Amino acid sequence: MNKESARVLSLYNPITCTCLSEKSFNPLFGKLSTFIQQALIMFSRDLLDRQIRRRLAENTNVHFLEGGTVTGLLANSSRAEVAGVSVRFRDRHNPGNINEENLNADLVVDASGKVSQTPKWLKKLGYEPPPETVINAFVGYATRIYECSGKFSDTAPVFVSTAPPFRTRGGAIFPIEGDRWLVTLGGGDRDYPPADEAGFVEFARSLPTPIIYDAIKDAEAIAPVYSYRGTENRLRHYERLRRYPENLLIVGHAVCAFNPVYGQGMTVAALDAQMLDECLLHQRQRYPEGNLTGLARQFQQKLAKLHAIPWTFAISQDSRYRLSEGAKPNLATRLTIDYMDLVLKVLVGDAKVCQAFLEVLHLIESPAVLFHPRIAVKAIGQLVSNGQKVEGTRQN
Repeated sequence: MNKESARVLSLYNPITCTCLSEKSFNPLFGKLSTFIQQALIMFSRDLLDRQIRRRLAENTNVHFLEGGTVTGLLANSSRAEVAGVSVRFRDRHNPGNINEENLNADLVVDASGKVSQTPKWLKKLGYEPPPETVINAFVGYATRIYECSGKFSDTAPVFVSTAPPFRTRGGAIFPIEGDRWLVTLGGGDRDYPPADEAGFVEFARSLPTPIIYDAIKDAEAIAPVYSYRGTENRLRHYERLRRYPENLLIVGHAVCAFNPVYGQGMTVAALDAQMLDECLLHQRQRYPEGNLTGLARQFQQKLAKLHAIPWTFAISQDSRYRLSEGAKPNLATRLTIDYMDLVLKVLVGDAKVCQAFLEVLHLIESPAVLFHPRIAVKAIGQLVSNGQKVEGTRQN
């Protein structure tokens, strides 16, 4: 978890954020810790889910309905408003015992992730499903948990980045609670890391630096290798629909799903929740009696603007892979990609540029900071430097 997602979580659930900080590994940013003030809180997904669920369960206004699957949307007689959801409940003690139930609601929020069925449900109500933009670089990753060996206590986490289209493999080591390492290996252009033990270690050895391989080759693995390949970027354009029902909000990956290797999902989800809170407060100020008219469309339009920056970053990276499929970047995006290549070359040896890049990556600052003259001059200077090197090579 980065600083921005932790900030939003602390606004709505400060005790959970404190518990995560106490139980997790909380260094500065990897090997750059001597000059990068970009704090990370690192922990397993199990710890995060457990802490949030426990805190929510203590709230008397929150009720969990377990064993249920939402099967569709309910609407009023004119189908202009969503009025709830239909749910199929399965008895956990007798799986053959299935009960269908309608749950009425003033407001329905779809936070079901990239498997969201809302496009299909809207079509059943007579609405057009949202147009979609999909970019797939065929990136896959595999993860395994190891006991810490103590090799990187001063410099963890460790990152070995990809550099498509020329270098498609990368990896990382994240220290998590319980003195454990979460080790992730990834590859694009269908160059997937294997899910077997020998193949996983061999993939680590193939990386351009041996730092991850050296760490895990003799480390004790305490979990199987888990692999995942559904990493396509998918943007559903609900804000473009001519007709959209009242009382239905779609958030998180149900609207905008990113390639998870860039680590933006948690931050964007937190910012989505913050925007939902702000929109609801504004709606209540406008209609003290509780009228929700206009909220749904306004929220989806604002959300689309919020997602624009992380979406552009994700697709600008994935479009570099040779086998990438989907919408191609326009001229402005291609120019941005070329400029970011120059910024990446600068940040390797410039602490301030590196910090600015990380703050943009994690949505703390606007991308505009990377175009500030103090950074732009250094980035464009790379062109001059590269040109001089090429000319010198020719003369030799």
